Amino acid sequence: MRVDIFPVFERAADLGHMKDFLADLPESGGRAVIVEGEAGIGKTRLIEKTQELAMELGVVVLSASGSDLERKFPFGIVRQLFELPLLRASDEDGLLIGAASAASHVFTGENGPTGNSEAATLHGLFWLTANFCSGPTLMVIDDLHCCDVASLRYLAYLLPRLKELPLLVVAGFRTGEQPEDGPLFSRILTDPGVVEISPAPLSEQASHDLLRSAIGSDVDPEFATACRAATAGNPLLLHALARTVLLQDMTPEAANSSRVASLGPRALSHWVAPRLARVEDTTRRVAEAASVLGPGAQLDALAELAETDVLAATEATSDLARLGLLKIETAGEFTSRSVTFSHALVQSAVYGTLTDRQRATAHARAARVLSRLGADGDRVAAHVLQTPAGDDGPEIVALMRSAAAAALLRGSPETGYAYLRRALKEKMHDEERLSLLRETAAVAVQVDLMEAAPLLEEALTYTTDPAELADINARLGAAYGFLRAPDRACDALQEALRHLPPEQEDERRRLEATLLVAVFVAPGRVSLRDRLPELRSLPAYDSMGGRMLDCMIASQAMAVGDTSELHRVREALVDGRLVREANGEGPLVCGWIALLASDDPLGMTSLEQAVKHAQRQGSPRAIAPAYSFRSLALLWAGQLSEAETDARTALGLAETGRVDMDPCFAGAYLAQTLVEQGRLAEAEAVLEELSVLPPHDSPGPVYYLFDAHARLLREQGRFQAAARTARDASKVWQFYGFDNPSLAGWRTELTLALHALGRSERAGALAREEVEATRKWGAPRAYGRALRVLGVVTGGQEGIASLRESAAVLARGTARLESARTAFALGTALVPDRRDEAQQHLLQALDHADVCGAAPLMAECTTALRAAGFRPRRTRATGPDSLTPSERRVALLAITGATNREVAQELFVTPKTVEVHLSSIYRKLRISSREQLADFAGRLADGT
Repeated sequence: MRVDIFPVFERAADLGHMKDFLADLPESGGRAVIVEGEAGIGKTRLIEKTQELAMELGVVVLSASGSDLERKFPFGIVRQLFELPLLRASDEDGLLIGAASAASHVFTGENGPTGNSEAATLHGLFWLTANFCSGPTLMVIDDLHCCDVASLRYLAYLLPRLKELPLLVVAGFRTGEQPEDGPLFSRILTDPGVVEISPAPLSEQASHDLLRSAIGSDVDPEFATACRAATAGNPLLLHALARTVLLQDMTPEAANSSRVASLGPRALSHWVAPRLARVEDTTRRVAEAASVLGPGAQLDALAELAETDVLAATEATSDLARLGLLKIETAGEFTSRSVTFSHALVQSAVYGTLTDRQRATAHARAARVLSRLGADGDRVAAHVLQTPAGDDGPEIVALMRSAAAAALLRGSPETGYAYLRRALKEKMHDEERLSLLRETAAVAVQVDLMEAAPLLEEALTYTTDPAELADINARLGAAYGFLRAPDRACDALQEALRHLPPEQEDERRRLEATLLVAVFVAPGRVSLRDRLPELRSLPAYDSMGGRMLDCMIASQAMAVGDTSELHRVREALVDGRLVREANGEGPLVCGWIALLASDDPLGMTSLEQAVKHAQRQGSPRAIAPAYSFRSLALLWAGQLSEAETDARTALGLAETGRVDMDPCFAGAYLAQTLVEQGRLAEAEAVLEELSVLPPHDSPGPVYYLFDAHARLLREQGRFQAAARTARDASKVWQFYGFDNPSLAGWRTELTLALHALGRSERAGALAREEVEATRKWGAPRAYGRALRVLGVVTGGQEGIASLRESAAVLARGTARLESARTAFALGTALVPDRRDEAQQHLLQALDHADVCGAAPLMAECTTALRAAGFRPRRTRATGPDSLTPSERRVALLAITGATNREVAQELFVTPKTVEVHLSSIYRKLRISSREQLADFAGRLADGT
């Protein structure tokens, strides 16, 4: 009897759940089930039985299994799931067409049209999965704890979208194991849609039944109880214990109960060891070779590693299969036979018979054997990872660098990094070590920031060439910037400038631009602005470095309210080149902020380009700032729901470890968005998580967070605390070199808090200061807001005049929420004397607040209308102007004739999301079909 084939006991309830999930697929949509438990508890058997149920129901099955040796294989689990079905599919099936084509490189290893970016790859894999799921489908992944990081990322991307597909994902993982990426693994396990099934230890009756079945005779109840106690009811250990009982000719009676107590925890090794001791030496060597090679070991590789011939290896694997140690499969890469152990614990038991030295020697030989047989580079590299440095240094370095390049091409930087780190252990010439250190550091920036800087510091010791020193220091400055070590970053950048050859004009501008970013993110670096007069005088240079420097010169001027340099950032960003090539670097971000602060529509246009480009060809490091600052743009435009989505997306990228992005920015925008929606408790939780609540111990550029906190306190009616926090905010903004009220909201918050506290004179003075500053700056959003605040704190006819001017100024811009606030304030002020006009303004405020999703302002408008004796009309404004940016994008694509599926692929969303948007579009436009959308084409295209 083989170890993995025995009756399933006490799993009827779990199997019943699985059957229900499978049967519900067509109607209820997809779901994920995690089967968790200790080794041997029956996870794999439960998963196998689920597969059998699926096949009985006509459900298509995709399957994969993780293994320790394959943890570093890039997209290893994904390739197991899809490679064979893709090989069997015909061109007519169209599995890798459309958006799915962005994932083709995962299977071909070739560079694709999207540059193999992570966002595009995950989107492509989702659509590949969707294309497979033409009907009910089961995806099983056993031993998820051994899954490679790239495949874990695919699973994390897939889970929130499962409801779109008739797909049941069932994954098993062994508790107590350390996955490759703990935070990502935890995110998968805690996904709100995941159902957990934890197979329980067998009861005394089930244990008794299993022992009787395995031993083949009656078992004394006391003996059975002792066996269950010795194994804690673990089915695999119980079965192994039963085999040991048979092997030792032990009678299953009460008198032998004490003998099994010491066998239980080691039952499997007690069962495996005697079997290996009884077999011929060749068979034992084949078993050991199989434990080294891992699942799916090919016969010719087994034979060579075991130092025997293929015929002898064939006989040995048959013997081991009869003993229940191996499973033989009939498909393989080199021959028709491959082998896998009957259970991962059996493999571990055999592998455990080898000493550390024997294992290292075996893995080194396995790497050479597999390389000679033409095995996949990842399979060879996996064995090299298990070996110390040796005499084959040049060959190992070349092999691991080649494997790393292939892993990076497939979109798995974690794997490439592991390979490069192993290569660094070998002996090599200084020139090659310098090259390898730089190569490894470049990948470390993506996956292991803490190690990127030490690698570059070491690289500096291997060269005296000025150009190389400049390049390495520039990279070191970027690495320290990502690590939020601004002082070290500035020192490295200045060192790079010192070594830079004079002819490298573009790089000089790039370094100067990057150094200027420190003013906004590093405390006490305002003195770097002393370089600006010299930098402004540099001749125009249309290059990446030139454009980045123009962005920084413009943003530094913007920070102090100077409009004279804004033309630089417009020219730098207008054609989108910087977005395509700057990968979300600081100068690009500062350029966006300068445009947003000046209400220049190019700001939103550039951010839209950045999101779209990063989704298709960029990286998480590029897409995170694009989402973060598009959130700010949407917040200022009054698109609160979309601003919240973008902010959460940016923070999510930071939380999963893919981007070491300072959460101060996206966190502040999220908190402000939540406040505007009336979700004060959620906003407070966000700020508390970012450590911005007293005692204000959050490091870094927290100026936006202080503004958000002051606003929250004011909305909570805590006016003293709001005023105090606003004053703190003013100091933080000034400490980082900002004095532009279009960015900094502290004056508004302090003014309104003081007004609420009855300190009207001081409030009025502050309001007039802000009006003057914003008038000089000229952006409608900030100027209109300042005029409104002045009108509110002034009151009377003078206040009404300010409010009317505010409305006129805001009408020139796109800040709908600010317009709504002004309309509300003006309507409220006019109620006593001009009721009809007051009603008009209050209704306008209600409509705008409704479109924005600003629930508190809607409530205030409704209350004011009723108090004045008016009947508020139903909310939900209509017409093209009421569409959100996402709805507008969906509508414009639908007008072109794109199907829901095509729209979803283009916008990197799911078909269900498109359906929801279309329903909202139809309601707002008061239409009932796609054909009617064409009537609005012109107005939607030009935003009117």
